[in-house]
Amino acid sequence: MSVLKQAWILGLLLLCGMLPLSAQRLDQDINALAYLPQDSQRVDALNRISEAMQREFPDSAMGFASQAMGLARKLGYSTGQTWARLNQSRAFFGKGDRSGANAALKITKSEFAQQQNPKGQAACVLLEADISFENKQWVETLASSHEADAFVGDSLPLPAAEILRGRVFMELGNAALAKQMFVRAKKIASLKGEMRPRALASEYLGAVMLTQGENDSAQIHFEDAFDSWKAVGDRVGQGIALSGAGTAATRAGRLEAGQKYLNSAI
Repeated sequence: MSVLKQAWILGLLLLCGMLPLSAQRLDQDINALAYLPQDSQRVDALNRISEAMQREFPDSAMGFASQAMGLARKLGYSTGQTWARLNQSRAFFGKGDRSGANAALKITKSEFAQQQNPKGQAACVLLEADISFENKQWVETLASSHEADAFVGDSLPLPAAEILRGRVFMELGNAALAKQMFVRAKKIASLKGEMRPRALASEYLGAVMLTQGENDSAQIHFEDAFDSWKAVGDRVGQGIALSGAGTAATRAGRLEAGQKYLNSAI
């Protein structure tokens, strides 16, 4: 494909609103890789794909992060390189390599501090909180979640930090407080226009309500999670949400509806 034709297609995609850098759909990001030039936009897309794949596919997430790292280094795009290193840290953690995660995270924190990037620093602290959570260090997890909020300095806390706090309270057996955190996370994510955290908050709301036997409410939240995952083009998230909705419907005695959701999830 000629450079001129490639640029024309990219311009058409941008004109149609398919490549907003701040809120790109996962499926569109993946499809756009066939057209994006070897520049900072491609690095950003690779980083977004890597971040979106962390939960279920850490190996693939590592691959996309490595591509972003290599291209960013070649371009001298320091911010993109640091975000790629953070995604490598996340992928190391997702694969169970704590030493690799901590080593990469240490460098990432230093680079974001040098760049005076509070959003990046907050993301690093949230990963530290995830690591503390996996180690069942509840106090440390809560402390890190509040530290991440402080970095951003917004009037609204970070949805991801609220979700972490809710997960801690779930582990501690306080379902009421967990639900309160997830409801807040969902509201904050909606106010900020962040669909991925909204989807996760809805998922966790559905999960905690299942444990309490609130099957009707659980189904509603899983359905909302499905809509949010669909909005960001994440088919894996959609499958998880449909599976949760199917479980909730089945437990509520709606066997036909439950089977329909579960078949769709598969």
